[in-house]
Amino acid sequence: VDAETLQKVQHDDDNNNVFANNREHPEQPESVSDTHPGEHNIIIDSFDMSHDIDQDDQDDNDDLAKERNLLPSLIEKLEYEIDDCKNRNKLLESSNKILFDKLTSQLEDFKNTNKILESSNTHFKEANNELSTTNQLMFKDLRKFKDELEKRHDVNYMSKVELDCAKVKTELMSYKTGISKVN
Repeated sequence: VDAETLQKVQHDDDNNNVFANNREHPEQPESVSDTHPGEHNIIIDSFDMSHDIDQDDQDDNDDLAKERNLLPSLIEKLEYEIDDCKNRNKLLESSNKILFDKLTSQLEDFKNTNKILESSNTHFKEANNELSTTNQLMFKDLRKFKDELEKRHDVNYMSKVELDCAKVKTELMSYKTGISKVN
């Protein structure tokens, strides 16, 4: 039995021996003086009193002996519980480390996935911008084509084109005639 542990257990916070039988109890009031002395004749059997005191002392000693006998098993039980707590703490520390490593790995995977998604998002934004630019250019070309088509359907425009064609035809004929005279 560890003497230091036994000493710690024997003394409470007020530094009193918890196994001692001489602990103070609150004061009891002294008996009130008897107003009827003749009515009470109590004979004290001194043998019974001393026997009761001896028996109480013996009971107290027996209780102390039992407590002293139980103390090593209590200490052993506490040591077992301490060892058990240490083992559980080691298991919890190991589990926490495994969980920490797993979470760290998952966090790293998440960061990598996030980078890939950001890169893809950037690529899609660039492609979308290019498509938007192409769409705007095609819309401008479509508008020009539509304007040109509307001009061709316009009667005045067609008349002007026919006049321009006739003028070019006349010039071409004049040119051919001038060339034929030269030959």
